[in-house]
Amino acid sequence: MDFLKDDLKTGIEAVDSVHADLVRLAKSLQRAVAEGRSAEEVEALLTESESYAHQDFLHEESCMRETGFPGYAVHKQEHESLAGDIERLKAELCTSGPTSALAIRLQRRIREWLVVHLNLADRQLSDHLNHGI
Repeated sequence: MDFLKDDLKTGIEAVDSVHADLVRLAKSLQRAVAEGRSAEEVEALLTESESYAHQDFLHEESCMRETGFPGYAVHKQEHESLAGDIERLKAELCTSGPTSALAIRLQRRIREWLVVHLNLADRQLSDHLNHGI
């Protein structure tokens, strides 16, 4: 899935830039697990993804609070869900190493995040910020 497609952009440059970095990291993670790279390499990519996600979440949540975004609670809950998933993936990586099962779960979660959160939740936030909808 190519993040640079217009249908996945929010129209908010700062948000789209961080999302593009998250997608790049997600693809690197998938590739690293699929290629059987070391647990240390995969963990480093997960940690970097976690850091980018945290940065993105803080920025989005700040914008939501400042503008009175009505979907704030649900949107924040989705952020917390992804953060929890990243923690669980890191724990699984430490326990089992970079397995094919981990690669499949990672791929599914990333696809879900792109399709559901970025395309729906962040689009709603974008409409609110850009048009007051």
